[in-house]
Amino acid sequence: MKAIITAFEFFFLLFLVHCSSSVRADESCGNLKKLDYEYFGTKTIYEDARKYLRRVDDDDLPKPFDDDSLAKEDKELREDDSCQPLVFYFIGRHTARFPDASDIEEYNKHLYELIEKIKTNKACSSIRNEFLTWRSKMEPKHDNLITDLGGREERNIARRFKSIYPEFFDTKTADVKIGVTKKWRTAQTGAQFLQQVDGLELEGCNNSSLPTNDVDRPDYNLDKVLEARCYKKMIETYEKPFLEFHKICDDIRGGEKAKEPLVERVKSPQLKKRIADRVAKRLGLDYRGDNAPVTVPVLESIYNMCKFENAIKDDSVWCKLFDKKDVQALEYMEDVSSYIKSAYGPRANPKQSCPLVGDLLEAFHEATKMSNSDKKRSYFYFSHADPIKKLLATFGMFRDDQNFSESKIREFEQDLKVPKKRHWRSSVIVPFSANLAFIMYRCPKSNGQTKYKILATVTEQPVKLGGCKDTDCNAVKFFDTYDSMRSCDMMKICSPSA
Repeated sequence: MKAIITAFEFFFLLFLVHCSSSVRADESCGNLKKLDYEYFGTKTIYEDARKYLRRVDDDDLPKPFDDDSLAKEDKELREDDSCQPLVFYFIGRHTARFPDASDIEEYNKHLYELIEKIKTNKACSSIRNEFLTWRSKMEPKHDNLITDLGGREERNIARRFKSIYPEFFDTKTADVKIGVTKKWRTAQTGAQFLQQVDGLELEGCNNSSLPTNDVDRPDYNLDKVLEARCYKKMIETYEKPFLEFHKICDDIRGGEKAKEPLVERVKSPQLKKRIADRVAKRLGLDYRGDNAPVTVPVLESIYNMCKFENAIKDDSVWCKLFDKKDVQALEYMEDVSSYIKSAYGPRANPKQSCPLVGDLLEAFHEATKMSNSDKKRSYFYFSHADPIKKLLATFGMFRDDQNFSESKIREFEQDLKVPKKRHWRSSVIVPFSANLAFIMYRCPKSNGQTKYKILATVTEQPVKLGGCKDTDCNAVKFFDTYDSMRSCDMMKICSPSA
């Protein structure tokens, strides 16, 4: 009897040791939880960017955002100044989308290979199932299509603008001009936004005939999305090359892009390797040596899957492998690149936006000749992230040389700590569905002359344009500052010395 008890005690001790080691192994992985940070640079979903702007204090708003709402600014112009809007000029980036086909293949390959390595790991049993049961919702045929979440966000943007400016969203009261690029994602985005324009008929684009791109719907059919007549017809009818002005310089320069030293430093694999090691450690995987399971390319696939799954369903298990500081560091790396290469760096010439800005200026100049009986004019254009970045620089917004200086990047290299209170934050100013809107108002005469004012917004929030004293910019001042861009010498603008 005593021998039986002793044997029982022995096996019970073994069980306790096993449980204790399992607990220690799981604890070594860290506590994986939902990421409390949803700012992923240009892959941020639009509503998260808006939430940020609505909850921060005035002192913390990136400059030149104004703390007053668009509705309040419009009300003051209409009621206090007796001004009436004449022109609504909207430039939007495409909404949330799937990755490129080749990127989808790469992300899926890396993550399924990583899952196989997780299977062989004896530690972290409490978190393994979340990854072992994961299945990608993306296939190469999704190549750059917008997501169902993105479509909803785009419709909501149009509804909010329409609630303030209904006269521009009705073909009875406004002449409507539409523009997209040759990319499907801009046509898809436009089709969603333009559903809010009353009386507008776009072939095959009414809501009931557009196939869903909700991958979780039981009746989801990707082929129907790819065969939709609406998008093909929109591109055939409304493509405007000047909405891809950023491609002109690439063509003139033969696609040759000079490397920027500061950008190369923040893109250094050594910096990203620090984050990759932390991710591997959270999975209980050995992150040392040449055969480390989470290399920099694998890290990038994890991060990109986190961002793009978030753009599909506002959630991703892969985001749990990062903490807030990791994502803030990756966000800053992208911001350094976009600030220097697309906005205010030595070779990032803001005048590249001349073709589009010239169209905007012509629209406003024509409006000064309109009579009271003329229809109002609406311009709804849909483009890409790089044109938005360059437009922001053209109008002198969000300049932030201090936080993207040599000294700040040196500090970042030391501990991956990002500068606080940046004005250039891609997550807020160039997320999915980013947009700029310019509204021109006619105001009562002053000294015998009719006055015109221009109100501008970024992410639906009023901003002060460069060269203007107030958010409601005097049109004379606006024209004095920007009229040189009514004509473009792109060969000169795109020259390496420009």
